[in-house]
Amino acid sequence: MTLRFKQRGSLLITSLFVAIVLLAIGLALTRVIEGGAQANAVEYYGSKAFLTAQSGIEWKLQKLFPLDNSNGPCDNSVPPNDFTNAKYMENCQFIELSCRSIDDVSDANSIGGSALVTVYRITSTASCDSGQWTTQRSINVEAKTLN
Repeated sequence: MTLRFKQRGSLLITSLFVAIVLLAIGLALTRVIEGGAQANAVEYYGSKAFLTAQSGIEWKLQKLFPLDNSNGPCDNSVPPNDFTNAKYMENCQFIELSCRSIDDVSDANSIGGSALVTVYRITSTASCDSGQWTTQRSINVEAKTLN
């Protein structure tokens, strides 16, 4: 027997092995790319939920400290969930927008520390729905009256 007959079929096995290895690498890369795309989508909807919650805080602060003179009510009212004009808040809604006041807190920034102020604690929670999952963000803010 010559050497030529002994090596028959080795190219077929080698090419089959290379094809299987390349297929495995391709599948692994596909999973990595899909995972990265999903992480980016979750981050995007998380940012939208954060901006919506921040808008709720700003709305509540504007109602609490109007530009005229007296402080507004510290209640749990929620702005309308109609975001048709705000594209960045599309598919988002307020879950909670609460306000709690603590009266007669001594102000550490006043001279002598004898001034008493009212401290407001505002919590805003918003969620955004992508169809596949929902992201939710909460923001807490404290504001005080100026005496």
